[in-house]
Amino acid sequence: MAKASSKKPLKAEWKGFHNVNLSSADELLFEAWQSENTVGLNWAEHWTDNGYKFSIDFDPYHEGYRASLYCTQAKMEWAGYTLSAWGEDLQTAINLLAFKHHVMCEERWEIAKDKPNKGTSKYG
Repeated sequence: MAKASSKKPLKAEWKGFHNVNLSSADELLFEAWQSENTVGLNWAEHWTDNGYKFSIDFDPYHEGYRASLYCTQAKMEWAGYTLSAWGEDLQTAINLLAFKHHVMCEERWEIAKDKPNKGTSKYG
């Protein structure tokens, strides 16, 4: 359950995307991680309780699903940035988002550590 607060935190203004794309080695790690982890609503609750907006939608252009986290808390270093993931099915998109956030970024999005090798991975 979301925590109630008497003070409203400062909201971050959107700045762009935090690019975390998978290398071939990362793909193998994700596949192994995904076989042992299924992300459910309790993960979404954790994200929203910790200052992120979680969203999912269907991407008709790529014919798949997009899951994303937007850092809403102005006090966080990566405030205003969005981390996203794409999958042919909804569960893969959400699992990939969790993998990027928790495993690859260790829940710290250091913007200088973008991995912009887009186009080389079958995962978005």
